Amino acid sequence: MSTSANQAYMGSRPGQMNLYAVRMRVEETRRTMDSLLQTLQFAPSALQWNDAVDKFAVFNVQIHHILMQLRPLLRHYVIHPRSVNEFNAPLLPLMLATTKLPEQEEQRAKLIWGLG
Repeated sequence: MSTSANQAYMGSRPGQMNLYAVRMRVEETRRTMDSLLQTLQFAPSALQWNDAVDKFAVFNVQIHHILMQLRPLLRHYVIHPRSVNEFNAPLLPLMLATTKLPEQEEQRAKLIWGLG
């Protein structure tokens, strides 16, 4: 990888992606998750309810920070189908849609809220 490409991906200036910081956050989150899983697996009786809730809260905040840091980075990438033919052409609007179909939303609501 060239130096300029490396700076574009790893740099922290505006317009640079700062993937190094994202990687560090992911590794920190993984350590938190491993610690929590070890406690749940090997010493579940030693874990107090308040401690468990606090650890899950920390994990949740770490995941949220990773998502917030990734969101602007993902705007640099565009996903598009490589080939369109008569078989997959009718599916493209579904594959490229940014929202779910109304039928999918209704089905989800029925599953979550027990409606219907």
